[in-house]
Amino acid sequence: MGAIGSAYCGNSTSHSLYLFGSRARGDARPGSDYDFLVIEDRPVHTRRESVRIRRHLRGSTAPIDVIVARTDQIERYKDNPALIYHVALTQGKLCYERRP
Repeated sequence: MGAIGSAYCGNSTSHSLYLFGSRARGDARPGSDYDFLVIEDRPVHTRRESVRIRRHLRGSTAPIDVIVARTDQIERYKDNPALIYHVALTQGKLCYERRP
């Protein structure tokens, strides 16, 4: 998790980072991926930011999925149980949160 932390925390506009899925629940199997939700305060192109983080993680032996969302997207969709944002926020573990 240190690699994603350095890719993520190097960005001072990052709001928070969540680990979710089987790794967060504690029922991961060998080879299970790490699922992360990165929340950004700034207006970013979420796909490009996801690619930037994935490039930084290139060479990692663990399979990693990174979803990037802006705070406005999270506010709009966080209560919809059909969307991954809701799952990550309600079942995931907060790994980092920028302090005001």
